[in-house]
Amino acid sequence: MASRARQVGLRAGGAAVSAGRVAWREVAGLSCAQGHGVGRMLLTPVLQRAGQEGLPSYLETFVPENVRFYEHRGFNVVDAGAEPRSQSRFSAVGRGSHR
Repeated sequence: MASRARQVGLRAGGAAVSAGRVAWREVAGLSCAQGHGVGRMLLTPVLQRAGQEGLPSYLETFVPENVRFYEHRGFNVVDAGAEPRSQSRFSAVGRGSHR
């Protein structure tokens, strides 16, 4: 999987379980890699396990177009705003119970 991810220009820092929920550290892809199913391949097993264990998942995206991708996988927008230093707009999305 890692070599396939590199082939299509994807970088993933993995997911971490913290305070009883799954938090994605970093997932980034080149626009030319979109539409090849790599994001789905990364998310699916982690989301399945989180669901089996009753853990909510949470992530933030600075790419507005990505929100729809996450919504199709059961996430809802739980917050939105601007990063304090850069003023870059972001959306926080979650799936399952959120605190």
